[in-house]
Formats: sequence, C-alpha cells, structure tokens
Amino acid sequence: MSICRRMTEVVLEDENEIEHPTNYLANRNALSGGWKAFAIAHKLVEEDVCVFELVNQCNFKVKSQCFLHSC
Repeated sequence: MSICRRMTEVVLEDENEIEHPTNYLANRNALSGGWKAFAIAHKLVEEDVCVFELVNQCNFKVKSQCFLHSC
C-alpha cells in the first residue's frame, strides 16, 4: 500500500482513537494544516519522534506512543 501522491487530507488517529484531520503535502512528504494542533495536543517538542502506521491510502494511525526526547 502506498500513500496518496497529491495534497490531500489525512487523518491522524492517536492512541486514544481521537482523530486529527491534517493536510498531507505529497510533493514535500510533509504534514501541514492540522499538524500543529496534533503536536500541541500531544505536547510534542523538537526532536520528539512519532511512529505512524498507514491504515489505508489516506489515513494514518499512531502505531505507538510518541517518544519524547525529553524523557
């Protein structure tokens, strides 16, 4: 299975099954609009790492918790 090849909305689903709509920018392999809210909700800071599992072509799920660099 591969990810969408254009700008599209993807859904990040966290470990509590809360969905966070986010824009995926295929040409930059980046997340945009909505990512900031996800990062704030999970108290992410620079150098933290999240592991995502591709559930279907345009939906991601947090496979495991975010690994906080500060821990």
